[in-house]
Amino acid sequence: MEFWLERSLDNQNWVKILFLLYLSIILVLKLIDPIQFNFFIRFFKFKQYIRRYCINKNFKVFNLFYVLIFFLISATLSFLVILYENVYFDKAISLNRYVKIIFFFKTFIVIRFLIIQLINKNLKLFPTIKLYYFKIIFFYGYVFIITMGGLSVLYLQNNLSLINMKLLIVILALIFTSYHLFIFKEFIKSNSKNFLYLFYYICAFKIAPWLWFSKIL
Repeated sequence: MEFWLERSLDNQNWVKILFLLYLSIILVLKLIDPIQFNFFIRFFKFKQYIRRYCINKNFKVFNLFYVLIFFLISATLSFLVILYENVYFDKAISLNRYVKIIFFFKTFIVIRFLIIQLINKNLKLFPTIKLYYFKIIFFYGYVFIITMGGLSVLYLQNNLSLINMKLLIVILALIFTSYHLFIFKEFIKSNSKNFLYLFYYICAFKIAPWLWFSKIL
């Protein structure tokens, strides 16, 4: 009994450190570029944000500001996965498992990004791919930061349940599906021939890689 109690306290300690690290990175974002941070947190000024930081300033994926947002996204998604495993399959919430998931997730995303960049550079299928990346990073970052806040409250108050997790996953799935449909609609609208390229892109780089990723975890 004492062993399990100590183990539970250890889990809570590293999770609390994770939450503090998460908040610290958000603070760093504000310190790095306070003007962009203000645009970032104002969701309803998205068009102005795109015009100023994607079009006028030539958006770069590996800018520190966006790298930190990507870290927040991967940290939230990895935490969501271990909570999902804990609720659905009664697996322990361990630091080792969390580090493994976040490592695989980052590696997977970077490799996929490099492959897409290489293909697009040679075939030039998506002329507005930078705009697409910008929208994805911004929207995913915004949603996952809010998600991490909700998960931290549920975890610290011991309110995690099967119903809560199902509801959260369904909501996230609907939000991201709707957003991707909105982006893809704009892409097809600009040129109807893009529909075929988009179909292959979704199958080869959206669906298949995530199925493969879920198998190796």
